[in-house]
Amino acid sequence: MADDPQRLEEARTAYTGFVDGFRSLFISSIDDEQLPSASYAPFVRDPHGNFYVFVSLLAEHTRNLLDRPRAAIMLIENEEAARQIFARRRATFRCRVEEVPRDTEEAAARLEQFRARFGDIMDVLGGLGDFRLLRLVPTEGRFVIGFGQAYRLTGESLDTLEPIGPGER
Repeated sequence: MADDPQRLEEARTAYTGFVDGFRSLFISSIDDEQLPSASYAPFVRDPHGNFYVFVSLLAEHTRNLLDRPRAAIMLIENEEAARQIFARRRATFRCRVEEVPRDTEEAAARLEQFRARFGDIMDVLGGLGDFRLLRLVPTEGRFVIGFGQAYRLTGESLDTLEPIGPGER
């Protein structure tokens, strides 16, 4: 697979826009007993490839992410769109988590992105004091197209694909 430039170019084309085709992501976090927890949240991204979620302290994943600032996130092809349920296209990322203070220019810019993407609900959520803006900074990633077509995401914004061969992690 690594020696097939056409296949790699097809993978790059498939990855381009894949992430931007989603409005929400799955989040995996760890609770205070070191047990895994799964959830989801709507997101926006910045030009550097970081993900942002605006989440309530009432949600288990928010407390987990603030207390243990690391997460795994996944974007996965809809089941109905998948040609093969065992090989759905997906992008996964391991991330470090950083809270973005709401009184910063960065928070204002990201919340405006949320407003543009998700509409008036952001006026309501933005007025709630328990919501936190979290930046999920990808530290490593993978893109899987199907059987035998897995790629490590590398580069500054994790947007370069490197084939993963049999037995590699």
